[in-house]
Amino acid sequence: MRTTVRRRRRVIRAGWALVSNALFWVVFPYYVGTLLVKSLPSSPLTIPLFVYEFGLVITALQVASALTEGMVVSVPMLSGTHLVTAYYVWAVTGGGRLAFSAGATQFVLAFSLLVYVIIIPSLWAAAREPLAFVLQRRADRLPPAGTFPSSP
Repeated sequence: MRTTVRRRRRVIRAGWALVSNALFWVVFPYYVGTLLVKSLPSSPLTIPLFVYEFGLVITALQVASALTEGMVVSVPMLSGTHLVTAYYVWAVTGGGRLAFSAGATQFVLAFSLLVYVIIIPSLWAAAREPLAFVLQRRADRLPPAGTFPSSP
């Protein structure tokens, strides 16, 4: 009975992860890109194909980690999701440097420090996931608090 409830909960979480991640990483960038192209027809701003590819990879990793939640297999998937997300932010922003020109004037926006601040939590989470899993497994093997093994 407990296994069925856990499995059902994991499937519901995987469905929620599929819908929310597909909306955030694939659909939202598509509509932002089409809005930019319609609003600024002479602008070179377009959404490159890798944005959608990374969106699909992030969504697939999130769904797979939700389906295998609590198992050892979910740890690399969660860490991979965080690493791919960090690289996605880095690649989309060009490492914190956006350059475009209007006529004879060239504009450069440099915000690499902001990109680092955005990426650091993802990198930290990628390193934290395996450690948290190992510590949780060790804590599950400890005897309950207040019970001491008898000494000989």
